[in-house]
Amino acid sequence: MSTLWQVDDESSAELVLDFYRLLNSGCGASRALRGAKLRAIEKGRSDPYYWAGYVLSGSPRALEGEKIVSFRDDLSEVMGGATLLFLGLVVTLFVQRVIARRRASLRQSH
Repeated sequence: MSTLWQVDDESSAELVLDFYRLLNSGCGASRALRGAKLRAIEKGRSDPYYWAGYVLSGSPRALEGEKIVSFRDDLSEVMGGATLLFLGLVVTLFVQRVIARRRASLRQSH
């Protein structure tokens, strides 16, 4: 799924979450997108700017029968990876600082 134009972040998040909820409930991709668009209209976003730009690309049948991982699961996986990357960076900087201090102290003692 993609958009044909830039869409408001808040309305985009709501529409995409509704799309995945419907997809997880067993709707096909086309029906899920239609349902998400109708829910956007029901929630007061009747201006087509908020929902009409969403389109499916590829084969909608490719997602049928598959359980989609929730956004929260994806986010926790990304955050876990980001945390490991951050810790690796902190350890690398710490080791570089220790090496620099030792080199400096060796230079001063000679």
